[in-house]
Amino acid sequence: CIPVDNLRKCEVKETKQRIRSKKGTEGIIDKLELVLYPKDQSTAPNSFEFYNSDDFLQLNGELQLAKKWNGIVKEAMEFHKS
Repeated sequence: CIPVDNLRKCEVKETKQRIRSKKGTEGIIDKLELVLYPKDQSTAPNSFEFYNSDDFLQLNGELQLAKKWNGIVKEAMEFHKS
């Protein structure tokens, strides 16, 4: 359980790999995470993995889901700010 009032920041983190194609250089997502950063910067951030190319060949809605949860967490953080 992570109390939202203890969070400083929330973001979707995309780890990409650059590959060459006929169209030029493209970024392919290797890993997709939702990262929650606590207010106490001496505490490590919490990371929730939505996608890892080692486990699945291609994305299947994970990017949209991670962005949705990012919005939900940010909204909750704003609500608990006041």
